[in-house]
Amino acid sequence: MYKSGYFQISGDDIYEYVHPYKQILEKSLWKDVKMRFISPNKSVSSKILPPRTILTQTLPIRTTEPFSKVINEVHSAEIASWIDKREDKYSTENNPYEFKLLLRGSRDGFTNATFWNLCNKKTNVIVVMKVKGTDEILGGYNPIDGKNQILAIQ
Repeated sequence: MYKSGYFQISGDDIYEYVHPYKQILEKSLWKDVKMRFISPNKSVSSKILPPRTILTQTLPIRTTEPFSKVINEVHSAEIASWIDKREDKYSTENNPYEFKLLLRGSRDGFTNATFWNLCNKKTNVIVVMKVKGTDEILGGYNPIDGKNQILAIQ
């Protein structure tokens, strides 16, 4: 067990974070920890190891894959504004909706069966598609589930 840390943290932190676990500590260690705060100049019987060195490491920047290859966060905020019939657009920071990708044609396929299997009985479905060779984006929104609807994709 690494013991040095117990003698280097404040009494408040010992009470709040270590005291609840005193039953799993060696009795002599808990006795030394208490004695260290009551009488800091007395020596302790527990072997005190040097403090651990803390390496400051920078974490790599996280890159998140965009939720769609067709629309971006700005588009999703604008679509959310249309859904709520707002004249002013939501910003990307205060978009009240979470867009979850259910089907990606390039990943899941473009068949009617795929669409039906992945999107059937889902509410608040948005369909977006990009016209090949252009920047044109088409789409639609259905606020109710599609379990009783006949759908034809041509």
